[in-house]
Amino acid sequence: MALSLPSSTLFAVARQLGLAFARMGGHSSIILSDNRGVAAPELTQLYVDYTLNCPREWFTNRELAVDVAAGTAGLTRPYYGRLYDPAVSALQAQPADIVLLYEGHYAAATLPRWQAIRSTSELCLYVHNGLSRSYGRRELSRLLSMCDRVIFCADHLRVSTERRLGRSDERWTVVPNGVDEIFLQARRTMPADFNIVFAGNLSVEKGAHVLLEAIADLERRVDAPPVSVTIIGAANYGNGGMDEYERRIRGMAAQLRSPVQFTGWASRQRVAEVFGRAGAVCVPSLFDEPFGLVVLEALASRTPVAVSDAPGPLEVIDGNGRVHHKADAHGLADDLFALSTDRELWQRLSDGGATRAKTLTWDTAIRRIIGT
Repeated sequence: MALSLPSSTLFAVARQLGLAFARMGGHSSIILSDNRGVAAPELTQLYVDYTLNCPREWFTNRELAVDVAAGTAGLTRPYYGRLYDPAVSALQAQPADIVLLYEGHYAAATLPRWQAIRSTSELCLYVHNGLSRSYGRRELSRLLSMCDRVIFCADHLRVSTERRLGRSDERWTVVPNGVDEIFLQARRTMPADFNIVFAGNLSVEKGAHVLLEAIADLERRVDAPPVSVTIIGAANYGNGGMDEYERRIRGMAAQLRSPVQFTGWASRQRVAEVFGRAGAVCVPSLFDEPFGLVVLEALASRTPVAVSDAPGPLEVIDGNGRVHHKADAHGLADDLFALSTDRELWQRLSDGGATRAKTLTWDTAIRRIIGT
């Protein structure tokens, strides 16, 4: 979890897996960056300085190109490949039975360095984001052979890897994410005040602008009911202030008749409260979202979802939601119109989503990871 922020999904997933293991009587340590203001006091926290090998906290395009060339030549990538060295050292001093190396951003490139702990720990690459396309077939095959297991949070990620390598592997398993119990709601009915919620990083690929375009479309329909919008999140995960895209989003919101509230980043408890009162949660992602934890949290909240046809959200909803094509604001407007006017549809998706969410828990996830 190198350089991960408190608001990132990576941190939320790692913390929830640790808490679930604790409920089973186990003990977890979590390795965190010492300069990101992130903490998980319920777990044993091991802080390391990832800037030892990444002093700028990012690598340049030139350095990335050097990495790709080295990987293609069968060598350890000199930049991203050594980013996790402080974490390897920490685990040499405090061995673990199972190590989950979180594939959020080029973590697989560090697998050669993790060989130092293979004699004392089972090493699992936990694939939460799609494996980088910069890995060629030979390099990716070599890297994945260096861990004991590869755990994918969604089946489409496993299938994609099989297609890239032209083979399957019995060490590759799928363990979907779970949902925090704070999101679980009793049976709800469609709210009179229909609030549509977006939650996530305010970046182009997350598609908040598509939602606002869809709201503008709704406002042109004479038979559409009034709605409001809540946008939870900020640019750069709330780290570094407002950027050009967030200013664009706020400008679009100012042109709408429908009220739009920007909350910035909110606590998990606050997000659960907003979801539990919402009329719909919208996930209009423009990229191949790998899982969609927000989608699962909305289902657990018994709030119907409107999602793009990104593979992760489609897998999560399993038919319990409305789906539009990526970037199709008109199609999203159709979905929101249906959810805000058809009470029978709303209730069916609310109940069906809750049933689906009950099958995906963190306790189930950790049991599958440790093999019980």
